[in-house]
Parts: sequence; structure tokens; C-alpha cells
Amino acid sequence: MEKPFRMVAPAGAFLVAFMLYLLTYSRSIGWYDSAELALVAWQMGASHAPGSPAHSVIGHWATWLVSEPFVGTTLLSVFTAAATVLILGLLLVRLGVESLIAAGVSTVYALSVQVWTNATITEVYSLNMAVLGLTVLFAWLWCSTFRQRYLLLMLLCYGLSLTAYFANILLLPAFAYIVLSSSGRSRIALGAFATCVGVAVCIAAIGNLLLAQNAAPFGEIVPDSLRNVALYMTGAQHEPLRVRGWEFLSGRVIDHMLAFSRSIGFIAIPFGLLGIYFIDRLHRAFGVFLALIFVIYFGYYTVFGPGDYVMMVLPAYFVVAIWFAAGLQGIYVAVGRAPAMLAVKLLPLFAAIWLFSLQFEERRRLAVDAGAERFAAETFSLLPQNAVAITGWREFTTLRYFQIVHRQRPDLKILVPANTERHYEFGAVSDYRVYVDSVICDTAVFTSKSTDELADHYALAEGRVADVWAKLELAQGRAGELCGQEAG
Repeated sequence: MEKPFRMVAPAGAFLVAFMLYLLTYSRSIGWYDSAELALVAWQMGASHAPGSPAHSVIGHWATWLVSEPFVGTTLLSVFTAAATVLILGLLLVRLGVESLIAAGVSTVYALSVQVWTNATITEVYSLNMAVLGLTVLFAWLWCSTFRQRYLLLMLLCYGLSLTAYFANILLLPAFAYIVLSSSGRSRIALGAFATCVGVAVCIAAIGNLLLAQNAAPFGEIVPDSLRNVALYMTGAQHEPLRVRGWEFLSGRVIDHMLAFSRSIGFIAIPFGLLGIYFIDRLHRAFGVFLALIFVIYFGYYTVFGPGDYVMMVLPAYFVVAIWFAAGLQGIYVAVGRAPAMLAVKLLPLFAAIWLFSLQFEERRRLAVDAGAERFAAETFSLLPQNAVAITGWREFTTLRYFQIVHRQRPDLKILVPANTERHYEFGAVSDYRVYVDSVICDTAVFTSKSTDELADHYALAEGRVADVWAKLELAQGRAGELCGQEAG
């Protein structure tokens, strides 16, 4: 009965995660990338760089199941995040971790702040983790059995992960290492690895190219040529790594370590450090492979420019969960006494309960928060016909979703305050200030975002529309320059 029971543990963690995610998933379109990704999935178009053709295609299928596109893409996050919990549990069991420890650690992973957050909104990270988690599972099965089918499945899943989240190309050293170290430098294995990566990159590139024909991504680069596809998929035009000296680097390392530790409940960190030792004793090559995944993801996003870098390191959480379980398993075997062994088995369950109690009520509140819908409704009802609206990425994506999916207020021209070229439904805009200058004499222009350029070139009219939108007026002396009027 032991072996069947061991399989129940991952299933139990999956059910707990799935139920919690269903109770707390967002009933709102949300802001930022969530609204954009739901929109491009509905359009089956290309998202912002580096693109995620797998999310666009699978998300498009998910929108067929529901009447509102963002609900389908959010439920895709729910299912794939819960599936990752199941995959983690299966991996821990195959590593020899005791059933209750495997179930408890899998649940701790499920309730980690960033994992739970990504599971309940439209994002690419949960889908990516389901595929990458399978990749790590097959890597262990390959290392422990040397059956060729597991090597092929590992390579296939790694290739698929590049179409879900192209940043996984950073993990090339980790996968090259595991193939080299576990295959005896077999030419067949190395050839299969190189072929898989090459084909996957080509599929991702072609997918982005084709999806952009349906709906171009919002950004400077449209992947419509080989050069542009390369720029788009690498994100090079955004200069993502912004190391601004030693002070920035040291501060970011400390901030990231604190955010990471807090997200996983702190307790996993000391046991995880111990788990590195036990994994190394179990299988050195697999231990190095896991360490490389952690170092690459945690290190890269520590020096990543945008402030939402903490959302992007789910592979590092997955690895720490494995180390956490391995550390507990090592202590469990070492203590050898029933009371102490029971305490070790129950420790991750108590940690999971603590993470649950810290977050559940707030997540239930956020799940029913319809702030994005209220903002869109107020904006569309109060701004005049044919107005131009300047707003940040947070609001822009939400307004654009309702404009395109629900065909609300197509007369409004909504743009972001960008000084580089952006592509809108009404045409390309090379610089928002130049565009505003070209229309402000004849069109009402509003802004919800204050910038230095706006302050230097325009004045804000008294009062705000819906306490958010301020009408732009030409600064003194510019009316005559642009509109041929007396300066007033």
C-alpha cells in the first residue's frame, strides 16, 4: 500500500492548490500585462517582447470556453499553476522524499506569495512553470534511470518552454551540463540537445512572426523580419540589465533575498541550504543542474531593470522547494525517533497553514475587486468624443482591452507617454509629444500621468475628470506657435 499512498500525496497537494486558486482567482481584467496578455490571446496575436506564442495559442483556446476572454486566460493560470504543484509532488516522491513531507512542501510552494499571485491572474509564468517543472522531473528520471525516453522528453519539454517564456534560453548552460555529465558526452545526446534547442528557437520565432500578422505587439519592435524577430525575442532594445554600480547591485541583492525569503515563508531557506548538501550526496550532476537553474534565474532577475522582477523567478522557487524537501528528508532519516520524525513530517504543513493565514483574506478581497472595470467605465463615459488620452501602461492595457474586445469608445485615441515609436490601431506614433502637438489645436487631450515633458510643454486645466484625467492646455506662448493664435 505504501507506493500507491505515495502517489496520493502529490494529488492531495494539487487538489488543495487548485481549490484555493479557484477561490481566489481574479474576477477582474486587472491592470498591466494581465489585460494585454488576455487581449492578445483573444486576438491570437503577439504580446510584448520577448513574446510567448504558447500562451497566445493555448490562451486563445481557453477563451473559447468562456464568454469573457480574460476569464479563460486567468483559468489557464489557475490550472497550470496547480499542475506545477502536482509535478513538484511527483518529483519529490521520485527523489525518495517521505509522503507527508512531499505533500507539505508542495503546498508551501503553492502558497508562496509570488506563486499564488501568478496563479490567480493572467500571466505567462504559471504556464511556463508547468512545462519547466516537467522538464526538471524528466531530467531526474533521466539521471536516475538513464532511459533514453526520459532524455528525449526532457529535451522536448525544454524546447516547449522556450515558446512559453523565451527567457528560459538563459538556462542553456544548465541543460548543456546535465546532458554532458549524464550521457558520457554521447554524440547522440549532444546532437539531440542541439537539434531540440535549434528547432524550438525556430518555432518560437516563426510563431511570433505569424502571430504578429494577426495583432502586432505593442512596442518599438514588430517581429516582421529576421532582424526584428531577433531584437524582439532577446528584448535587447529594452536594455533589461541595468547595473548602476556597486551600490545598486548590493542593494538589489539584499532586497531580492528578503523578498524571496518572505514569499516562501522564510522557513524554507535554512532547510533548503541543508537540502543542497543532501541532493549533492544523492546525485551530484542533478544537484549542480538545480543549482545552475537557481543561480541563473535569481541572478539574472536580481539585476533586471523593471521593478516587477520578483514576479519572474518562479523557477528559483521551484528549486528551493526541492531543496527544502531534501533538507527535511535528510533530517527525518537522521533523527530516527518517532516523535522527532513526526515533527519533521508536520513542519511543512504548519508552514503552509501559516502562509495561508497570512494571505487568504486579502486574496479573497482582491479577487472581487473590480477597480479596473470601474476605471474603464468612468473614462469611457466622461471623456469627450474623439479625445486623445495619455496614460501609463497600467491603465493603457485595460482601456485597450475594452476598446478592442467590447468595442467601447473606438473614437478615443489612447497612447502611452513614450519617446520612442509605438504602434497603435490608429497608426504608429514616433514620439507622443510630437503627436500631441499635431492634434491639440483641434482635439481635446487628457492625461492621467504626469511627466516632465508634459509639465515643460503644456499646462493642466483646473479640475480633473473622474479625479484622474486632467485636460492639457498649451503653455503660454505655444498657442500662437502651433495654432496660429494670439498667445494668451
